[in-house]
Amino acid sequence: MSLESTPETPSSSSRESNFYYNEASGRRYVPRVVLMDLEPGTMDSLRSGAYGQIFRPDNFVFGQIGAGNNWVKGHYTEGAELIDSVLDVRKELGIVIAC
Repeated sequence: MSLESTPETPSSSSRESNFYYNEASGRRYVPRVVLMDLEPGTMDSLRSGAYGQIFRPDNFVFGQIGAGNNWVKGHYTEGAELIDSVLDVRKELGIVIAC
């Protein structure tokens, strides 16, 4: 017995698309992604670029100042302040991380 594409068992590509994308109205697919950076300029560049409109605006999480190429500042201060926002967006998307 083979597991072909039936209503009960979607095809492999359908399962993958449901994992990586949410289907919006009009067969439009939106990536299930959290976009995070400490500097708002990089997110503005992404939003204004060719593919910026495919992402949900709620999935952009960014800081106000940036770390200025200082790893410790990005990890312990600026980045630590954004982690709760990132986790909230992840929870809204239904992304489960199993370790």
